[in-house]
Amino acid sequence: MSDVIRNATSASGIHLHIDAVTVKKLTTSLSAIEQVGNSVWLAGDESKSLARLTLSQGVDYDKQANFPLGDFFPALQRKINQEMDLEALSWDEVNSRLWFVGSHSLRRKDIEAENGAPVDAISRALGKTDRQENRYVLGSVQLGEGAAGPYTEPIATSAAAIPFDKDTSSLIELLRQDAALAPFLGIPSKENGFDIEGLAVGQGRLFLGLRGPVIRGLASVLEFRIADGKDVVLNADDAGAAPYRHHLLDLAGLGVRDLCVQGNDLLVLAGPTMKLDGPIRVYRWADALGGEARPLTCLFGIAVGEGTDHAEGIALFRQDAQTRLIVVYDSPADVRLNGGEYYTADLFDLEAPST
Repeated sequence: MSDVIRNATSASGIHLHIDAVTVKKLTTSLSAIEQVGNSVWLAGDESKSLARLTLSQGVDYDKQANFPLGDFFPALQRKINQEMDLEALSWDEVNSRLWFVGSHSLRRKDIEAENGAPVDAISRALGKTDRQENRYVLGSVQLGEGAAGPYTEPIATSAAAIPFDKDTSSLIELLRQDAALAPFLGIPSKENGFDIEGLAVGQGRLFLGLRGPVIRGLASVLEFRIADGKDVVLNADDAGAAPYRHHLLDLAGLGVRDLCVQGNDLLVLAGPTMKLDGPIRVYRWADALGGEARPLTCLFGIAVGEGTDHAEGIALFRQDAQTRLIVVYDSPADVRLNGGEYYTADLFDLEAPST
């Protein structure tokens, strides 16, 4: 891109009073946020639960409630102490369902090379990869009335997910037949391997944004149909049409870090596939849900710290008849944690959706 992308300045923020004791590491590994009524729902890539905070006054959200996904899906209880690598949330207002997705990725063991460590030992360790059992969830749960108000209590009996087990999911098995994506299923995340980080649901469709792979400089978004408000269609239809559409987006070499719906548009949070302090940008994919998708427009950039403040999740935030974009960060800077009292999530001014 020839145009200079300028970083936007946060217009304001909200305070998330997260109980880090009950949700291990959530404050430092937030990966997703979604506003539903007077609450915000949170997920982290090192947690095992969905967390709900409720608006108390002004910009403060507290009264945390935690909902372990293992309560909805018994298959997740085998490794209940293992992180689920939850990457994204999306609220389907029409069907009153909160959607969530794990990374579905392979990982490589972290190695910290020390002076004097045998090179061959380090090499052997780096050659080991594994698939954590809890990374393969893609599903949703209906939210009902609770003590905190409408849409605050998951209805456990309504939970639905694509078939998955400790080694794979029906999505992964489907993509093994994809000539473009199949070669990347065996490559770890953050090394340009297959890695889901974005999720958006609207108008009977579900979009998955891939952090990796970025292929020939193009990022991938997979589009699926949803049946009965809760079932992701993974089979060809009666006419033989493919069960998904593979969209390739020019994000200037970046991958998808999150997605959210605004009208008929998709907002795309873009960032590096690898773990580095690279550019973070917000794009508008106009009319992506309307069937006449238009070229991407870069709205603004988001500043990145030195090893801190990596924008990880976005969602629309509605308050006082105004809609802004809320952003949460992985590896937050100390100033964002406010001495452990609360976590500051940024709000950015946002243009109206395309018409």
